[in-house]
Amino acid sequence: MDNTLYTAFIGRVVKVKICDSSEFRGTSVAVDAYLNISLESVSYIQSGQEPRHYSSLFIKGSYIDHIALDA
Repeated sequence: MDNTLYTAFIGRVVKVKICDSSEFRGTSVAVDAYLNISLESVSYIQSGQEPRHYSSLFIKGSYIDHIALDA
């Protein structure tokens, strides 16, 4: 599987929406062909709750709905 598109996200701020509609925003450190992604300086955002902050985070690709560059 070619993940050339997602390697362009390395070092950039991305928004990762997971299957339960919550979002993570952070700097992409690594991404693989299964869409597993490692982030740094992460904010976890759930509807109606205060954001949580993490220094680093790994998200398994099977939980990801989509990944987008954060504008």
